[in-house]
Amino acid sequence: MITPILILNALLSLDTAAIQAGIDRSALDKRPFVLPAGVHTTGTLRLPTNAHLRFAPGAILRMTGSDADYAPPERLAFEPYADRETAIFEHALLFSTDTDNITIDGPGRIECDRAQRGGPKPIALRRVRNIHLNGFTIDQAPNYAVSLIDCLKVDIGGLNITRAFADGIDLDGTRDARIHDCDIDSYDDAIALKASASLNRRLLTSNILIENCRLKSASVFFKIGTETYGDFRNIRVRKITMTGGTGNRHGNPGIAIETVDGGTIRGVTVEDIAMNQVGTPIFLRIGDRKRAPGLPSAGDIDGIHLRNISARATRHPSVIAGLEDAPIRGLTLDLIDLEPAPTAFPHDPN
Repeated sequence: MITPILILNALLSLDTAAIQAGIDRSALDKRPFVLPAGVHTTGTLRLPTNAHLRFAPGAILRMTGSDADYAPPERLAFEPYADRETAIFEHALLFSTDTDNITIDGPGRIECDRAQRGGPKPIALRRVRNIHLNGFTIDQAPNYAVSLIDCLKVDIGGLNITRAFADGIDLDGTRDARIHDCDIDSYDDAIALKASASLNRRLLTSNILIENCRLKSASVFFKIGTETYGDFRNIRVRKITMTGGTGNRHGNPGIAIETVDGGTIRGVTVEDIAMNQVGTPIFLRIGDRKRAPGLPSAGDIDGIHLRNISARATRHPSVIAGLEDAPIRGLTLDLIDLEPAPTAFPHDPN
């Protein structure tokens, strides 16, 4: 049995260097590093292979207020054809790249203490295998709260993401992942699957299960896109509640499945979804914005199954829009119950 080790105590001045040293030593021993109760303010912490950061009850990891305390954003030698937030990973509180076996768990909190969007990501993992993120809270994230790219074998469960200024959980080019039993409240997308060009190559997002989550968003609740340079396969979303009323960004879709950069989306099932005060219940789109490398032709959507979806007090009608030479194919709608709001909602121009 692995015995957790406690590197820090209340008598030690807790700064970035001290916590980093504790994480590094415990990773070498393949033991959890336990962050004790109390407030611990740090800049960037790098997680090596076998890092296991465990929050003790009452432990708070707090972001510093100065972006200078974090690793600078990486300078890419190529054009990623993606939003800066999607492409940048090193400017983060908890960062790991090219590692195996990264775990963050326990009933603690990551407090970002920010007043607006922009700044470090709380958790950013790039090319990591075997990830476990379980049981903690992320509050007021100024950037994507959990951002993964080109990762494999992921379990994200029991997270509580509150008052996020950007996306809640983003999986970009990630395979074999499960998101479950999470509560997410975000101004931008709650859960987004992407396949961007942020690593200068095509990425595949596949074998994804999202279930038993409660989402609140001013933008999109569950989204495939917008970055769709790569492909998407075998995605299942089920048993999700979506509650709006916080804004109407981009039409505030409940379910958005979009390919606009040439990628193909095949084998998606979304079922057992309950929406309330969501803007646009269902939004499916094929676009051709000529933004990805090589200016690929329009992508393809084929094999989408939407079942047992109810929506109350919606603002807008649903949208299913292909192109003349790229229609949406293989779409199944079963047990869809949509009810518009009796009065109009305030318009949010953002």
